[in-house]
Amino acid sequence: KMSKRKGVSAAEKKQRLLSMFHESGEVYTIKEVEKGAASRGIASQVVKDVLKELVDDDLVCEDKVGVSTYFWSFPGDAGTKRNAELRELKQQTTSLQRQIGEADAAVQQQQQDQKQRADDGHVEAIERQMITLKAELQASIAESEAIKAANALDLHARKTDIAILRDAANRWTDNSFEVRKHMIRQFGWTNTEADKHLGLSNLDYVE
Repeated sequence: KMSKRKGVSAAEKKQRLLSMFHESGEVYTIKEVEKGAASRGIASQVVKDVLKELVDDDLVCEDKVGVSTYFWSFPGDAGTKRNAELRELKQQTTSLQRQIGEADAAVQQQQQDQKQRADDGHVEAIERQMITLKAELQASIAESEAIKAANALDLHARKTDIAILRDAANRWTDNSFEVRKHMIRQFGWTNTEADKHLGLSNLDYVE
């Protein structure tokens, strides 16, 4: 009588998949997880279920950036530190995006109200906020590069975050120059006078 081949248990599948993360130290997309899991004897149709269990058990971290979702897990103290760094950077990124959105909305409102005379104090306050947020954005980019240099973790997610922030900042800069045009039309200022009032001589695009 032939014995049936014993299947891989659910617990063994979880351990195999978790070992893949720990041994590689990489950040994966779902397609990369499925490919790696196949080489460890885990059928593609159950990979998502096994991965979800690891995420629910807080053994694997999950984060959505743009249209992509990334997964990672690092062993021991190094993993704890790397996960904390990534969470902190994500929080800073979210906060910065919120502040940029608020400032962008304020600039757009200023443009739409063509009949209202600009309040110099209000414009200066917006400009000060622009400069502050630009400095924070630069600091966030610098921190991202520092973590990369330390090889703390794979940069799939962070590079995407920085690109999103850079585009938002440059879109915001475009809106600022539109305010400048409006002020010139409204008050008959020269370019130099407008720059002096709005402080736009220090505003530039983020490369």
